[in-house]
Amino acid sequence: MHSVAGRWTAAVVMLVAALKGRAIVLYYMELKDAQLAWRLVFKAWLAIATVVIVAFWALSAGNS
Repeated sequence: MHSVAGRWTAAVVMLVAALKGRAIVLYYMELKDAQLAWRLVFKAWLAIATVVIVAFWALSAGNS
């Protein structure tokens, strides 16, 4: 089982990765100037993907 610090570390790393992905897509790929619908689709996908990855990691922590 992961320690409390390990759980927080993984969560923080995932948050930083999600924010970095958001910044890359919005600014480098210029999605910030796209229609609102496209921005909402991307933001929803990013949030769902982050939650699913963290959830799978948290569930697997009990198995080891």
